Amino acid sequence: MLSNKKQSPQIGLFNGLADQLDQKHPLYQLANRVNWSFFENAFKKHYHEKMGAPAKPIRLMVSLLIIKSLRNLSDENLIEQWAENIYCQYIGGEQHFQPSIPCVPTELVAFRQRIGEPGVELILQESIRINKAPKDNNDSDIVKGKEHKKFEFGSKVSITISQSTGIIMGAINFTQTLYDSKTIPEVLEQFERLNGRQAKDTFADRRYRGIKQYKGTTIHMPVPDKNITKAKRKKHSRRAAIESVTGHLQQDYRLCRNYLKGIIGDNMNVIFSAAGMNFKRAMIPWRTEAIRCWLLICKYIVAANWNFFAPNLKLTF
Repeated sequence: MLSNKKQSPQIGLFNGLADQLDQKHPLYQLANRVNWSFFENAFKKHYHEKMGAPAKPIRLMVSLLIIKSLRNLSDENLIEQWAENIYCQYIGGEQHFQPSIPCVPTELVAFRQRIGEPGVELILQESIRINKAPKDNNDSDIVKGKEHKKFEFGSKVSITISQSTGIIMGAINFTQTLYDSKTIPEVLEQFERLNGRQAKDTFADRRYRGIKQYKGTTIHMPVPDKNITKAKRKKHSRRAAIESVTGHLQQDYRLCRNYLKGIIGDNMNVIFSAAGMNFKRAMIPWRTEAIRCWLLICKYIVAANWNFFAPNLKLTF
């Protein structure tokens, strides 16, 4: 059953929870930029309107999954930190501080099973939307899991990023042992599903040889060519940047080891890793902007004090 809408009580007569937070904090800005109604409209079909006990709010559960991906936390540590962190509670839609845990870990498991892989893809889609730059070209890069480490992930993974921005535009797991070129149709279908458009050009390594065109997308691979243009050579060189992305996904966002159960857990873990890195990427400029503002304030305070005290200072040796 769908949860009841929360009221918006104030802590005091003149202030609420939002008034007590630093509005330049990255988590505060993330809470105000995520389109929560998008998830509520997409996931309400999984609940009955009248039958059953009221469920946890959809925004709360989605926010917990986002924080879990951002901070690389287990379900148990996640709910403990939520009870201690007022910014995490604000992301979850709380209007006043809650000293108790929001749910039990098994409720997160049930929610992941409820929304399934398509629901997790919506979280990745929202992370792409938040990162989207006004000028984003149609070039993308594709890379898969490495062959020389057979059990590095346990299955083959394809990651698609934008060449111009570095945003992860797609992440998909393959449970079958497929030749790389056979994975391109499914990769590009996910790209179109998440971004609402087809990629014009895709740059991949030689392991994807065998397919040069799929629908409206041209597949480019490095081949010996004396007449190659400087721009195309640069795009092929830019493809190597995806290796650092996969390295961060493995070390910082749980791509190197999956703790979710079953094949569907493998598929979800890849998408959660990509979404977590995208959200973190969006938050870095907000943190830098907040630090710059504080340094500017400190500079003005120092300058004002110096102008006040300097005339009265006497140099001594």
